Amino acid sequence: MVEVYGEAAARKLPDAQWLTEAGERDWVVLHKDTNISKLHEGRPGPELTALIRAGVRSFCLMSAKMNAAAETARFLREKSEIERIARTRPGPYAYGLYAQEMRCIWPPPSRTPAR
Repeated sequence: MVEVYGEAAARKLPDAQWLTEAGERDWVVLHKDTNISKLHEGRPGPELTALIRAGVRSFCLMSAKMNAAAETARFLREKSEIERIARTRPGPYAYGLYAQEMRCIWPPPSRTPAR
């Protein structure tokens, strides 16, 4: 986001706005904001609603306890699989990258085709 919007603007930009723009640009989103993938009272919150409406392909680090080097390493460990999914599966979806696995968290597993 900093590369696209600049440091100051990126900090203030609402998630729904940049997710909409990411969908319009057909970008694959790598992030660590778990709020984007959460349900609120059983329904998508504003961030997840924006992701769904924009058709975003999202991959989220699910641990907030990582430093930048660990975050980079975790994305790189899944790089081939992220590329394969992004290339072969249209959005919207959100995958969670956990310590030992990566799994689809949106749409809910009962509605998710096998990967």
